[in-house]
Amino acid sequence: PELKIIIGGPEVTYEIDHFLDEFEIDYIMAGEGEVALNQLLTALENNEEVKLQGISMKEHRDPRLIPPVDLSYLETLESPYLLERDMKDMKNRILYFETSRGCPYQCQYCLSSLEKGLRFFSMDYLKQQLKAILNTDVKVIKLLDRSFNAKTEHALEILDFVFKNCHPGVQLQFEINGDVLDQRIIDFINEEAPDGLLRFEIGIQSTYEPTNKVVQRYQNFERLCDVIRQLQQNHKIDFHLDLIAGLPLENLQRFSKSFDDVFRLYPKELQLGFLKLLRGTSLRREANKYGYIYEKHAPYELIESHDLSKEDIEKIEKGQADWLHYDVMDGHFVPNISFGYSILEDVSKVTNLFLDVHLMISEPQKYVDEFIKSGANLIVFHIEAMDNKEDTLVLIHHIKENGVRVGISIKPNTPVDAINDYLALLDVVL
Repeated sequence: PELKIIIGGPEVTYEIDHFLDEFEIDYIMAGEGEVALNQLLTALENNEEVKLQGISMKEHRDPRLIPPVDLSYLETLESPYLLERDMKDMKNRILYFETSRGCPYQCQYCLSSLEKGLRFFSMDYLKQQLKAILNTDVKVIKLLDRSFNAKTEHALEILDFVFKNCHPGVQLQFEINGDVLDQRIIDFINEEAPDGLLRFEIGIQSTYEPTNKVVQRYQNFERLCDVIRQLQQNHKIDFHLDLIAGLPLENLQRFSKSFDDVFRLYPKELQLGFLKLLRGTSLRREANKYGYIYEKHAPYELIESHDLSKEDIEKIEKGQADWLHYDVMDGHFVPNISFGYSILEDVSKVTNLFLDVHLMISEPQKYVDEFIKSGANLIVFHIEAMDNKEDTLVLIHHIKENGVRVGISIKPNTPVDAINDYLALLDVVL
């Protein structure tokens, strides 16, 4: 009975009454704890009355947050990144590092939107810490910053320091807002970044503007695509792109469009998550408005809504697709480079889906047999890649004779009548 239970963190910060009423908890700390925890422990040790902003107990509840910690004070403390007990296992750890606190955005499904203001550690401190960290055998450093590029000069200075001091085999992971990434950062990365050093995580979440407006996740998707493609040119960066299923106004059909939009960017990783109705967020407070039914225990994942039925969510979870669309790009017919026939062969071994292969390449007749052997069920080639009608007809018949369906694709500026002579022979027009 003498044991004191103190809890904190985002799960309990915004609904203190629920946790104090339902659980045998002595104190809840709502906010940053580096200073407040020491103050609380000191008060308890001295048998003093606890009256600290943001610290609540059953008989005295404070709805305010603990005042934000002065980051210059944290800089005087022992480094949390280089604790002696962690050093021997550094190469097997993901080291989390922060250069700032707070978030400049107001996404209504995210707890970070409740933090007010954006604060940065001093550059001298950050360089000192990074220098020491990079002198260890650490392999992965993940920045906790909610938007690393919120302050361009800050981001550029960190990148410049890391480029000059990193060792082979280390990777730094950043969360960025891609559509507002300054062109100076893009150019600097393309010119100076070592290969394989950077991994960018971008939370796209949805490409549907009405949805983004409701959740206050404003983004210019056209600019975002341009930024990603610029950074993909030198193959220096691994991209991890996020989508959320279940956001307001986005039904199954429209979510499929968001998925296709993001998949066409060919990230190394595409993470699909389902909406979580987190305590304290605006979407949780407005759950009835959108018909949200969600799990009553953490992580509060969506069960159904006005826009997505249980059956819709099950389809997304199981990925109930009939076809797999496989884009092939050669860096010549189109500027990007993507998958080839060897990867298609690997894909065909692990799926029974219909494989729709779209050849965005020059001289498709030279490579079509490899894609047929690799498991293509449908091959679509571009009319613009063919020299004449005779070669086009030969290619169509060759594909069909091998038991594979055939289609032709045209670019937006190509007249539709360019394919009139072939329509009767085609299974698909794209």
